[in-house]
Amino acid sequence: MSRRRGVIPLVVAACVLSALASAVVVPRFLERQRYATGRDGCADVPMAPVVTPATHPDSLVWPYGAVHACRVLGGGARLFGGVEVSYTLELETDSGPVLVRLEYTNVEAGRHYSSQAVELDPTGADLEGDEVERIRAAIAGRGGLQPVPWILHYGDG
Repeated sequence: MSRRRGVIPLVVAACVLSALASAVVVPRFLERQRYATGRDGCADVPMAPVVTPATHPDSLVWPYGAVHACRVLGGGARLFGGVEVSYTLELETDSGPVLVRLEYTNVEAGRHYSSQAVELDPTGADLEGDEVERIRAAIAGRGGLQPVPWILHYGDG
């Protein structure tokens, strides 16, 4: 009987802590989800002909050359971790097709958010076989996956 009395307060404390954690985590997740569903995943991608390496040589690093097309393949909010919202994008660039995960942080900070694109291998992506092969050939032509993320928005407002 005394053992049960010791367990009951622990269970109650665990439930209270779980409820408190949910009260903090769930609202932030819902805010991230609103951000993800209300935003165009391609909005931060500099698009030709307006923004290209020739027109803006110093404002961005251009690992793939100019971007001519952008297609959102998926995305959404994340419950935990440093990346709050991410999208999977297929880009048509000067150096061929590129599959990237566009990651957003500090989405609640207004114009002070940050975004960066990380190149992905097409294995497991929801793409047709010939599209996967085009991306693989472009990766090989560039000498492999880009090891450094492509910063699209620095978070400087």
